[in-house]
Amino acid sequence: MISRLSEDADFFDKLSAIGAVLRLQAALVWGARGATIGLVLDALLLLLARVQPISPTAAVLAVPPTVLLVAGAAAAQFQPRPRRWVARQADSHLELKERISTALELRQERAGGLLASAQLADASWYLQRVDPWRLLSFKLPPRQALAFGTALLLTLALALLPNPGQAALLRQAAASRAIQQQAQKIDKVAAQVHQSAAQAHNQSADEQNVEAILKQLQQQLRQPSLTASQALATLQAAQQKLQANQDSGAQALADALQALAAELSSQPLLKQTAQALQNDNYAGAAQAMKQAGQKLSSLSAAQRAALAASLQSAAAAQAAAGNAQLSDALSQAGQAVANNAGNASEAFNQAADSVQNTGQRAQAQQSLSSALSQVQSSATNLAQQTGASAPGAGAQGQPSSSGSAQGQPQASGLGQGQAAAAGQGAGSAQGQGAGQPGPAGAGGGAAKSEAVYTGVGSHNVAVPGQAAPNGQTSSQQANALGNPSQNGATVPYQQVVGQYQQQASQAIARGDVPLSYRQIVKDYFSSLGPGK
Repeated sequence: MISRLSEDADFFDKLSAIGAVLRLQAALVWGARGATIGLVLDALLLLLARVQPISPTAAVLAVPPTVLLVAGAAAAQFQPRPRRWVARQADSHLELKERISTALELRQERAGGLLASAQLADASWYLQRVDPWRLLSFKLPPRQALAFGTALLLTLALALLPNPGQAALLRQAAASRAIQQQAQKIDKVAAQVHQSAAQAHNQSADEQNVEAILKQLQQQLRQPSLTASQALATLQAAQQKLQANQDSGAQALADALQALAAELSSQPLLKQTAQALQNDNYAGAAQAMKQAGQKLSSLSAAQRAALAASLQSAAAAQAAAGNAQLSDALSQAGQAVANNAGNASEAFNQAADSVQNTGQRAQAQQSLSSALSQVQSSATNLAQQTGASAPGAGAQGQPSSSGSAQGQPQASGLGQGQAAAAGQGAGSAQGQGAGQPGPAGAGGGAAKSEAVYTGVGSHNVAVPGQAAPNGQTSSQQANALGNPSQNGATVPYQQVVGQYQQQASQAIARGDVPLSYRQIVKDYFSSLGPGK
């Protein structure tokens, strides 16, 4: 009995040692299979790098084979292996013709008899002479070895061979990142415009038009595979749409509303209306004005007279600012208050609606200016970052004359000129090309000098950059806001300033003059007005 137990212990110990070696061998095979799969993934990644702007490094390429090798080896090593499997594998590797498998079954069943004892003794004799490490083979199966070698060679070839399109792919990737950066800025401005309109309850057609332009621009910039030139063309188209909706009198309109707030603040009944206007809360101002109209019956005759005078004064100021609709509404309200008419409250309601409409127009123009400024900035930044230009952009902002006798400048381009004023004859703010007249004009027209009357002296001073009557060219630079009475010219400036002012207004309306310089141009021509 003791001898049988000792033989069983020796048998199972030997079988366990063989099982450990077989598990190690399985770990090597499955590790090699995992590494093969990892190399195939590397080859696919390298193929993708030839059509996409990615550049995998050696460290990145080493990750898939290494991870899958370790995972395969660990899975094979720690997978449970029953004794029956170990016995069959030992018989197969040692060519023992199922001796160990049969002995294992007999020992587990406690079989007796002469035949069983002989079989057990035979199996034990063979096991005692087995070296488990002889079972370990470092050779991979032929198919596995072929797969591993093919994957390794393919990966090395793709990694070492140059990729001729990689530079272009990387440039496109950089351009895509730049486009997305500008798209995010457009998104931020669009959100601000929408939030501002929602807070002010501004659902005017002008505001909706601005939001529609920005929404379309956002969608276009989010298109996949958009090139830098296409993005610039998209920004240019959006800029032109915004410029087409620009009102040259928007700033004057906003200033007139602030002047209205200052005028109404002196009236206790309209103080809330004035405060709302000062805060650009035009819906609140209209509501406050309607509420004030319901309180007219509580005013004394003196208070009515003062209120009517303030409304008439405000109406006159709005008329002077060119806001005829609001001026008429305020005037009618003032007349109704002065006459103690029964429809005074209704006149106040109409004036309130006109205030709200005017305010919404002004706010829409402010939103448009903010959006236009960002679109211009995005186009400039994108062009600088990518070195691309919009299709058909040409030389933007460069001087060109129309071929007329006076060789007047033609402002063009996307805000390239620093201040597209209306030519040097009337003085121009510093321009790189949008305010510089050509010497002779592209059409062959000869430039001529134009002088300005000052009332002092009787000598001619030629316009800088243009030919004087004596054939010489003046190099003196005119001050953009200079006093026309100090330049010593003899031709009355009223004869030429109108033409220049008209050209400047047209340039501003087209959006050729950058926003930061438009007020300078307006102030200059205002200084040339009668009595200035």
